[in-house]
Amino acid sequence: MSVGGSLLAGLGISLVLISGFRFVGTLGVAEIITEKSGIPPGKSVLYIESVLLLTGVFVIGLEQAMVSVIGLYVLSKTINSVTYGMYQYKQLQIISDALADIRQVLDMEISPHSSIVKAENDFKGQKPDMLVLFIRYDQYKKVKDIIRRYDPHAFVAVADVNELLGQGFRRL
Repeated sequence: MSVGGSLLAGLGISLVLISGFRFVGTLGVAEIITEKSGIPPGKSVLYIESVLLLTGVFVIGLEQAMVSVIGLYVLSKTINSVTYGMYQYKQLQIISDALADIRQVLDMEISPHSSIVKAENDFKGQKPDMLVLFIRYDQYKKVKDIIRRYDPHAFVAVADVNELLGQGFRRL
């Protein structure tokens, strides 16, 4: 029961956070900690609620406290999973003969924030341009389709990015 309730509570809290609304009480304090320190929201909820749980263990008893710890852990993980779902990014490094066309379409349809870097291919002795682009996780399929449309033989390296900080992304 504790796990199911914690999953639902975590989902509800996450939806409120994603919507941009604010909490009061301990969740409000956890939000402030998240904003000021950059600690993930689930962890700040875990820290605040753990302090309360430790002070209340004498009232509710050790057995109930242990069940509450499990529920609190599930709540924290659910909040992080849902809220950080909107902060997942991919980094693409693209080398292609049609790089100019690909970049133009990506700038118009996905993001105008990409960089061209000089690459060096030791095997072939070439120095092609490489496009470096950071995109939201949900944009990946569309970007892949655009690249395939212009150059099905393009070289594309893709990496998951846990966090992007700075101008145009989250505050550093």
